[in-house]
Amino acid sequence: MNRRDFLLAASAAAGGSAAASGTAAAQQGNASGGGGGNASGGGGNASGGGNQSGGGNQSAGGGGGGGGPTKTVKVGPGGSLKFEPETLSLPTGGKVKFVWESSGHNVSPSNGDWGHEPIEDKGFSYTTPAFQEAGAQEYVCTPHESAGMVGTIEVGSSGGGSGGGGGEEEPSPEEMGVPFQAHFVGIATILMMVLSLVYTFFVVKYGESPNAKGGD
Repeated sequence: MNRRDFLLAASAAAGGSAAASGTAAAQQGNASGGGGGNASGGGGNASGGGNQSGGGNQSAGGGGGGGGPTKTVKVGPGGSLKFEPETLSLPTGGKVKFVWESSGHNVSPSNGDWGHEPIEDKGFSYTTPAFQEAGAQEYVCTPHESAGMVGTIEVGSSGGGSGGGGGEEEPSPEEMGVPFQAHFVGIATILMMVLSLVYTFFVVKYGESPNAKGGD
């Protein structure tokens, strides 16, 4: 085989590899896009169902799809005059569910439009709206404020206080950017092209004998 034929064959092989890799990457992107669309569609249907079931109990305060975790604060556990935990760390977008474990309490915030002012009995629960702004949200039980029944929600803290349910999950690699499979396809394509060029260079420069094209 002379130089020209070899170069044509090597170029065709490299081009075919690049085209196949590009097709695989495109298929992967389409698959990811389709999955995301279906998931978001399902989420829309779920929120519609939530709106239909609203009204009635006070737990409707957390309606709608927020995306953040919901953590629990016990109100008067064991008949005590305290909130447990007294200080709760909550990421932005999270909610807090207050569960009454004894009677005669309320949740009155120092500022903001959340909270439950009526006095409630054991077994009642109230879920706040999602907290979208970072900062400290302080609240008290109005009848027992003088006894030290106060609490704080630290919004924007991902540590999570004791007793809170549902901590934040680490985002998957696909949520952080390009899917891993597409990375591998791109890297493999570049390596194949570089190896083809290096191999072609050495064969053309050193691998052909001066008598390779001759007759007898």
